[in-house]
Formats: sequence, C-alpha cells, structure tokens
Amino acid sequence: MGKIFSLIAVQFLSALILTFWAGTALADKRVALIVGNSQYTHISPKLPNPANDAKDLAHVLESLGFEVILKIDIGKGDFERSLAEFDRRLDHTDNTALFYYAGHGVQYQGKNFILPIDIDVQDLTDVRYQAISIDTVQEALDKTTGAKIVILDACRNNPFESQFMVRGLKGGGIVRGLGRIDQTQGQINFYATAPGQVAQDGAGRNSPFTEALIQRIKEPGVEINKTFRLVMTDVFVRTGKHQRPYPDGALDDDYFFIPAENDSFAWNRIQGSNEEADFTDFIRKFPTSPHARDAQARIDLFEKIRRLNDQEAKNERACVADRKTLDSLKGNDIGSLKIAFGHMTCDAVRADVQQRLAKLEDDERACVADRKTLDSLKGNDIGSLKTALGHMSCDAVRADAQQRLAKLEDDERACVADRKTLDSLKGNDIGSLKTALGHMSCNAVRADAQQRLSKLEGYERACDADRKILASLKDNDIGSLKAALGHMTCEAVRADAQRRVAILEDAERACDADRKILVSLKDNDIGSLKTALGHMTCDPVRADAQQRLAKLEDAARACDADRKTLGSLKDNDIGSLKAALGHMSCDAVRVDAQQRLAKLEGNEHACDVDRKTLGSLKDNDTGSLKAAIGHMTCDTVRADAQQRLAKLEGNERACDADRKILASLKDNDIGSLKAALDHMTCDTVRADAQKRVAKLEDTERACVADRTTLASLKDNDIGSLKTALGNMTCDTVRADAQQRLAKLEGAERACVADRKTLASLKDDDIASLKAALGHMTCDTVRADAQQRLAKLEGEIQREQQICTDEKTKLDAIDASAAGARQQYVELQAHAACPSLHAEISGIIKTIDSRVKDVQKQLTRLGCYNASINGKFDEATQKSLALYHTKKGSFEDGDHLTDGLLSELQQQTQGLCPTEPPVVATPDNGVPPQKPVPPKQKIEKATGDENVSQHHKRKELASRPPRAKIKSAEEAPPPRSHRPQRPSFTSRPAPAVARRAQPAPPSPMAERPSAPRIGFIGGVGN
Repeated sequence: MGKIFSLIAVQFLSALILTFWAGTALADKRVALIVGNSQYTHISPKLPNPANDAKDLAHVLESLGFEVILKIDIGKGDFERSLAEFDRRLDHTDNTALFYYAGHGVQYQGKNFILPIDIDVQDLTDVRYQAISIDTVQEALDKTTGAKIVILDACRNNPFESQFMVRGLKGGGIVRGLGRIDQTQGQINFYATAPGQVAQDGAGRNSPFTEALIQRIKEPGVEINKTFRLVMTDVFVRTGKHQRPYPDGALDDDYFFIPAENDSFAWNRIQGSNEEADFTDFIRKFPTSPHARDAQARIDLFEKIRRLNDQEAKNERACVADRKTLDSLKGNDIGSLKIAFGHMTCDAVRADVQQRLAKLEDDERACVADRKTLDSLKGNDIGSLKTALGHMSCDAVRADAQQRLAKLEDDERACVADRKTLDSLKGNDIGSLKTALGHMSCNAVRADAQQRLSKLEGYERACDADRKILASLKDNDIGSLKAALGHMTCEAVRADAQRRVAILEDAERACDADRKILVSLKDNDIGSLKTALGHMTCDPVRADAQQRLAKLEDAARACDADRKTLGSLKDNDIGSLKAALGHMSCDAVRVDAQQRLAKLEGNEHACDVDRKTLGSLKDNDTGSLKAAIGHMTCDTVRADAQQRLAKLEGNERACDADRKILASLKDNDIGSLKAALDHMTCDTVRADAQKRVAKLEDTERACVADRTTLASLKDNDIGSLKTALGNMTCDTVRADAQQRLAKLEGAERACVADRKTLASLKDDDIASLKAALGHMTCDTVRADAQQRLAKLEGEIQREQQICTDEKTKLDAIDASAAGARQQYVELQAHAACPSLHAEISGIIKTIDSRVKDVQKQLTRLGCYNASINGKFDEATQKSLALYHTKKGSFEDGDHLTDGLLSELQQQTQGLCPTEPPVVATPDNGVPPQKPVPPKQKIEKATGDENVSQHHKRKELASRPPRAKIKSAEEAPPPRSHRPQRPSFTSRPAPAVARRAQPAPPSPMAERPSAPRIGFIGGVGN
C-alpha cells in the first residue's frame, strides 16, 4: 500500500513539473527524411540491413527533437512524393534539414543516383530515368537557409554488374562507389566510405557505418565535425581498416545534435526521474540554479513519502484482508461486490472495487445496448450485422453476433450454390428440378425452386386438361374450338388450338372464296366452271360446282347443234354469225358465238392488256392484284388472277396467325418462343422468331457473365465496379451495378464531407465537435470524431480533477499555523490549476500583512523586540507564547488569527517586559517603546488577573477548534510534552479572592468568532 502511494505521489509531482526536452532545449525546427531500401524487386541479392538502419536512426533522431519522415522500401513514385513532403516541411526558413539514405546507389556519368526498389534496368538509359538523382534531393535541401546534412550509406557494389556482363556491357559505365556531391554553402555531406570505394553491409542488425553513427550522435556537447570524426575512427577499426567514412563540406556555424549539458538541460534530463540521488546530485552541481528549489522540493517529497510509507504500513493488514475478500468474489457478481464494498476500509481496495463496479455496470449497460442493437437487426441483414459487430464491446453479445454472422454467411454460401444449381436447370425440366430440390439447404432458394416446381406441375396439369378438351372437339367445329381456346391456360395447347383455328378459318375463307368464284361464273360457262373447279379447295363448294358441271354437260349436248351451226359459218361472216346467234338457244354456244363475234369485232385486244397487267404485278402484292382484277375485262385472265389472289390471301392468313402467336409471347420467355417456333408455317415470321431466340440466348449468356463479374467484386471497390460497368451489356445487371455504384459514391462523398467538417474544427471546440458528430453519416469519420471527443472530455475531466484535488489541499492547510505560509508557497509553486494561483497569492499577502500587524502589536506591548519582517519565525512564535503566558491562556505561540490580532489591538501597553528589551529597528520605522519598570509590569499583570479562570476557560471553549494538521511532522506535540507555564493558582490571595467575585465579561468571550478563510476569520476549524 505504501509503495503504491509513493509511486502515485512521485507521478503526481512529475506530472506537475514535467516539460519536454525537445520543446525547450532546441529553438530551431529540425526536419529529417530517412529512407531505407532493402527489398528490391529486380535486383539480387536483397540488402538485409538498410531497413533496420533507417528505423533505428529515425528513432534516435526523434528523441533528439527531429521531425522525422521515415520511408521503408519505396519505389520511385513514393520517393518523389517523400521529397515533396520534405520540401514542404522545411518551409523555406532557417531550419535544420537532414537527409539519410541506406540502400543501393550508383555513380553514372559523374552523377550519383539512388535506386528505388522498383527499378528495372535493361540498359544505361534506364539508370538515368528510373533512378533518383542526388541533384533532386539537393534541390529540396537548398530551400532552407539553415544547416544542411546529407548522410549516404549507399556505396555498395554495382548492383547491375551481373546483368550488364550477360549483355556484354562490361559494367555499363557504372563507376565503383559514389562520387562527391558538388559543394553547397552551409552543407556537410557524410559518406559511408571514401569516393569510389565500396561500403560493407555488415553481418549484424546494422551496417558498421550506421551503427557507429547511431552511437555517436547521442553524445551531448559534441560538435558535428567531431561526431563524424569519431564515427570515421569507429568504422575504420571495426572493419579491420577496410572502410573509412568520408565527410565533405562544412556548416556555417557549430552544430550539435545534443548541446552541452547546463542546468536547464540537466533538469530536463532528470525531472522525470524517480531517484532521489539524481536531484541531490543536481543541487550539488548547480546550487544556484533556479531549478535547485524544485529539486529540493522533490527531495522533500521523497522524505515525506518515506514517512507516509511508515504510516501506511499500519493499514496494510486491512488492505490485505479487503484484497482477499475482493479476490474471493466472482468476477461478475455485482450484488456481492456492493455488499463487500460497504464493509471495506482500505481506500486502495475500495478504489479497485469502485472501478470494478463501474466497469461491471458499464459492461452490463454495454451488453444491454449491444443486445438491443442485435435484436433490432433483421434476421438476414449481414451488412448491418457486420457494422454493428464492429461497434460492440460486450463479449457475450459479440459472441452471439459472430455466431449469427457465421450462420448467415454459411447460409449465404449455401444459397449462392443452390441458386447456381437452380439457374443451371432448364426451364421445363421437372425431373432435374425435383432432384436438385432434394439437395438444397437454402430456404429462400428452396422456396423459389418449390414455387417453380409447383408452377411447372400446375402448368403440366393445365396442359393435360387442355389437350383432353382439344381432343374432344369435332374437327370442323370452329365455334366450340374458339370457346375452348378462351379458357385454355397451357401455352403449348393454346398454340395447337390457335393453329387449328387458323386452319379452320383458312378453310372457311377458302370456301367463301370458292363460293364467290362459283357464284361469279355464268350458269352455262362450262369451260370457266371446269377451270374454277380445278382450283377449288373447299369440298362442299367443289361438290356444288361438280353438280353444276354435270348439269351443264347434260345441256352441252343440246348445244352441239348450235355449235355445228356455228362451225359451219365462215370465220369472218359476221352477218351469218349474227343471224345464227339469233336462233341459238344454248347459252354456251351463244357465248362462243358472242366471243367469236367480239373477237371478230376487235375485243381480243382487251385480253392482251389484262395479261400484261397481271404479268407486271409482284408475286405477293395482294392490294395491286385486287385493284387489277377490278379493272380486267378478259374472263380467262380474270380467272387466273383470282386463283393467284386466293393463294396469296391464304398465305397471308397463316402469317397473321403466326405473328399473333409471336406477339402474344413475353419478351424473355425463350421456352415458349422455341415451342411456338416449331409450329409456325409462315417463313417471314419464323425468321423473326429465330432472330428473337438467338438474341435472347445471347442476352442470357451476357447476363450470366455480367452477374458473375458483379458478384466477384469487393463491396467497396468503386474503381473495379466502374471498369466492370463499362464492359457490361446486360441491362438488368447494369442497373444493379449502377445502383450499387451510386450508393458507394454517395457514401464516399459523405465521408469526404464529414472528414472536411472534422478537419475544419478547432482542436478544443467540444461543442462544435458534438454538433458536427450529430450530422455525420460516415461510420469511419464518426468513429474518429467520437474518439477525439472522448479524448477532449477526458482532458477536461483530468483538468477539473487536478483543480479539485489542489483545492482540497488548499482548504486542508491551517492558515493560522506557523508553517502555513511555506505550505502555500510550495502549493503555489507546484499547482497546475491556473485559477488557484491568484487565490494563493492573496492568502500569502494576507498572512504577511497580518504577521506584520501582530509583530507591531507585540512590539507595542513589549513582548517582541526583533525586526518587524512579516515572517512567522521562531522569535514571533516565542513572543506570542510569552503573551499567552502573561495572559494566563493555554494557547501556544504557533497559531495566529484575526481574533488574536483584534485581542492584541485592545490590550494596553506594558504587558510583557520585565527588563529593557533589545533595541531593534522595526521595518515600519516606528521607534521602539520605552522599557516598562518591573514594578509597573507586576502591577499590570496582577490587574489583568481580575479575569477569572472560569471566564478564560469559557473564552477558550467559545473558540472553534483548529484545523487538523495535514502531515505527521507538522502536528503539535502532546500536551504532556509542552513546556510548563506558570499556574495562576500560585498567585497572591487577593487575586484568588477576586476570582470568586463576579467579573465583567471578557471582550473575547462576548465577540463571536467568524468562519476562517485563509487569514480573514477566527482561529479556524
């Protein structure tokens, strides 16, 4: 317990007076760029030590106050960016700039080059363009007007020698070692070895050169040129005289990595020490230093701690018992812990219990909060679960969340596998679908598969029912067929029914056309009837036509006579022909006669015109054909045209039916499209359907490929997502990718905005930080802001705690005690709370003023004959003790209050002296009082004894008790050890008699004591 208290006290004092050496010992800014390249990509063998050399030197330079830019194994791009940062840090002012490089370096065409790790040299040209020229480093160094230091541990063998020898270049023009850098004023260059020579890499952690450099720059008071000479000697000895470092150039002024030790430097070095000998040695070396007083305060603290350790040993047993009780409790049993806490007396253990209670309660609250968060998440929301898991602090809830996350991820992997299996199945393959369903473990995919299976089975049942209905219909019952078609749900059967309807409708249209042709024929035109009969496809109409033909043939025989008559006529005998025509009764012969007559009359020309018109029409131009038929006058040509028109209309009806079926299919239903294609008869529609199938198959393959690409990308990889998006051809996958990209870019913009907001806030502006935190949406920036807020609030709490602790110490000081002023001075010297300094200064001034006033009054009363110096020293204390003795009081002379000062001011002169006092010149210039004769003093003392012992005791009882003494050495000695004062019981009898009489009340007894604040009050409490 005592050791713990000692450590706390030492750390408390160290925290009050600690200042950082780098901030006080060095006024200039010192910036260092440290580069170590070991792991070369295209150069063998790799160098083991440069990375270690750079890290170790950077650590030492940071301890010496350098701002260090440390870079390990960097390529050319990173090297150039590091030089730019180095240039900016130097800030074009009088700063120290140090550049250190360890790794491969070469000398080519009189210039030195540093090799980045990604250099890939094919010939000499690559050295010039892929390496970093020392001239580039020099440009950055020249920006500062202060000291410039270049240290190069890069003079190793030519790393390209083996490559160039293979290519017959014989070293490639690379000169052994490094060359001297052109001199620059105010700059010193230090090479690991002499120009043109090769440095050793070393067998240990560091190269011989850097190892010696690290050791030597830590020596205080050594100027840089001497430091480098010592390094030269060390390396020369350690390498068996094979390697001698080479310094070149000079600085404008003397430069020290660590200045020589003076009192300030020595104090900065030891002020954090826990060794008393360090402070004793400091006072011995620097007795007149301003820090000597602080060192003595630290020594006094060590002494006080030793005494406190002795006192704390008495409480150790209680702490051991409390510790055993605490150790016996279960880790999370808050109830037992609170009960045990109520019985504990050891402050340290109580503090541990309070801390443990606070932690358990915080953990319990954190677990409740984490449990609420976990319960609020959706069952399959992996993203939110991962985010919440990153913020959880309760181990039990984290374990549940991790277990839940693992199960979700396993389920997700199973779902991905099942989804791939489901997607690989053909659309109507029920057997494979049932087999796959038996192996699936993902509920979501199983549900989709079951839904798909149910749909397929329902579809198959519907198809069976529709087929039965279709089979039950009569072949030519188009009305029933159309009615059944309206109720069918199976696409394949619907397609068959639609084709059957189309065939029946085509047949019906053919019958209508044949019927129209038959109606259009003349009753006795057997030739046209026979011709039309040859083109008819409708059986009922053909039967009617055949019946009509038979009738005409029967009538034909009657026409033979007319035909004979017509045949007997001369071809050009129009008169006889007209006469015979008048007697003819056979319509057919009459037609022939009329045709003959028409031909004779020149009507043959019309038939020629109609044939030319029919021949000029396109094969499938139905509209033009119909228009031409309407203008034809030649019957034979009309018959041919009508036959051609009927065939075209039949083909058009078939195409219309196929086109309707194609239009009725969904855009992406490739299965139904393939089924419908098998039943199509129209070539143009079939070609369109085949193109559509090919396009759908290409789209499906592209979507599978794009979906695979999208699934392979990382969640937050915007660059890869944009690249993949540019190559996607599947619209649905592109839409998903664009939505994902927009979400990522929105989140990135939010993070950039939040980061700018956070960077714009002042370091100690808690209110603005809290306000900004309330508007932040980026989780990473919110975490940084919350960490920053917690740090600021912690600092404020620590400052408030320091002020509270120091205020407690201030209040604990008994301002009326003799050592109070020194206690206030010491507290003020070490106080870290700014608000207490003014208060303590006021109290000290009040003490000084009151002590002077008391010294003046004591001098006036003849009790004090030393200098009026305002110090509550031994002379003043003895004078007060003498005064109290003369007053018959039991008070000591080691306390001084306002009440005492008031009492002194009311006393008459001549109370103390029994002999002439020593003449002393008071500080206020008041001449010394004349000595009071002994007789007068005795009479005065006797008169003062009129105040009875009863009233004196009442006066003492009316004063509030003094404050407790803070430390053991300041406590007053036991009353049995105090010096014996004259007893008033030995006074003459008259005094005793007078004590029995009622005495006037004492002014001190009647005046109430005011509460004490410093010296502005009564005796104190």
